[in-house]
Amino acid sequence: CSYQWQERFTHIICAEVLEHLYDPRAALAQLYQALEPGGVIIASTPFMFPIHEAPHDYFRYTEYGLRTLFT
Repeated sequence: CSYQWQERFTHIICAEVLEHLYDPRAALAQLYQALEPGGVIIASTPFMFPIHEAPHDYFRYTEYGLRTLFT
């Protein structure tokens, strides 16, 4: 599913979401489409945190995993 953004954003905050997505790369692709050129995505994910929102708690990212996800 691809959404055509009518507006672009200079900043996007994605807090404690990516670990719940079956396909986080697809979600990030959508965020990048919504981002203005030169814009910033601020993202956070838990690392040492118990399973929550089961069964839709899929990932725990290290710094290196997040760097890979965002490249």
